[in-house]
Amino acid sequence: MNNKWTSKLADLSETDKNWLASAIDFEGCIDISEFYPQRRQYGEFRTRISVGVTDKVLVDRIVELTNGLGSIYHRIRMNGHYKDVWEWSVSALQAEAFLDAISPYVIAKQKQMDLFKKFISTKSQIRPCPNRHLPDDIIRERHKLIAELRSLKKGGNNE
Repeated sequence: MNNKWTSKLADLSETDKNWLASAIDFEGCIDISEFYPQRRQYGEFRTRISVGVTDKVLVDRIVELTNGLGSIYHRIRMNGHYKDVWEWSVSALQAEAFLDAISPYVIAKQKQMDLFKKFISTKSQIRPCPNRHLPDDIIRERHKLIAELRSLKKGGNNE
């Protein structure tokens, strides 16, 4: 896969790719979701890869390695028992570029990455719009992949 975000990751060393993959394996989230925008009959799908940690230094390192790819969110915890969380995330084309760079190095979440790749492969060349939707067989396949991903996250076999 080659998109405008791929160039931001082109100079990653093998060590950097391993470090980023480890961040995904230990603190990362691989997510695909469906939502229904207002006044739309058909749902839309979102792909997202994120890392949430309580030490901003780790998020800063991810941003440095990826040349500013993604977004950073600071979630402030109101309950004193929990620390604030810093989250780095990429979605859509950025997530695809990130996935291409690190997926060979992911170990613990390799099955989740594989499902993410399968989902990406279902993308239509034509962007859905309010008056046009994805074919039913693609939607069924996407729902199946989302269900499999959720099963893995709930403790299903991830080997």
